[in-house]
Amino acid sequence: MIFDEPKIPKVTVLMTVYNGEQDIHKSLTSVLHQSMEDYEVVVVDDGSADRTWYVLESYAVQYPRLRIIHSSHVGRARALNLGLAHARGEYVAINDADDISLGDRLLVQATYLDEHPEAVLVGGWAQVRGDDEQVLGERRIPTDDKRLRRRLALGNPFIHSTVMYRKRALSQIGGFSEAQRAGIDYDAIERLARIGKLACVPRVVGIHFRS
Repeated sequence: MIFDEPKIPKVTVLMTVYNGEQDIHKSLTSVLHQSMEDYEVVVVDDGSADRTWYVLESYAVQYPRLRIIHSSHVGRARALNLGLAHARGEYVAINDADDISLGDRLLVQATYLDEHPEAVLVGGWAQVRGDDEQVLGERRIPTDDKRLRRRLALGNPFIHSTVMYRKRALSQIGGFSEAQRAGIDYDAIERLARIGKLACVPRVVGIHFRS
């Protein structure tokens, strides 16, 4: 009997969560209802002490593209690397457990990376809301490599939930630094900027909730 090899997805959506049972419903719903078909979702439960695990299991029953990794509480950088080790996609899109990706986010950003092999990552603009759902404005950052590098010298211009990485580039820099206590994404983006170009699509791709 001949068995077909499992299809390798184009994109892996990577999410880490710690005690996120209140917010993760909206985030999971957004990444599981994308216009793109060729993707998987990998969620690392970073040792949650609430009912996050049960929420994740209820979604996994309904959505085969969702894979869950349960870990002891190891911190965000280690959790990201655990997810990255299980990611099968050519591209890795970050979605924080309290943020939302708009329906065509994956398709738009994967298309960009397909068409721009020099880019190691691509970000996007985001609508910013408060915890009460009130719209506070939009985060619009430059779209070209030169201006993004100028902004990067002053601080991280990217909201992490809008970033899609080229996986092989992340592997080349050794993934996310587990020595970092803060600015984990900023550190990774700075190191990636040394090996390729930065980019951003000029459209809102997600909703970021500011605490």
